[in-house]
Amino acid sequence: MYADSGYVVVNEVGEPYGPATLSRYWRDMLARYGVRHIRRHDARHTCATRMDLDGVSIAVASDWIGHTSAVFPMATYAGHASADDLKGAANALNKL
Repeated sequence: MYADSGYVVVNEVGEPYGPATLSRYWRDMLARYGVRHIRRHDARHTCATRMDLDGVSIAVASDWIGHTSAVFPMATYAGHASADDLKGAANALNKL
């Protein structure tokens, strides 16, 4: 019988997968599509950082990646400079 656990990714009976199973599925999916291996955690970090760089509020990004508070994500993900930002800074210095 299926149990509605509230999780997005579940097995056939509605139970959440354990971390080892999710990591195996992640690794297999990356290999199947020819994507270089990165840890799931790193993909989560990239998602939050890209949201910040694209102007998504830290409150929304925090909810999206599952944090209950914006304090940790603000200190961890927000404020990263993009490659374009760094090039702009270099160009500004070159004009001095």
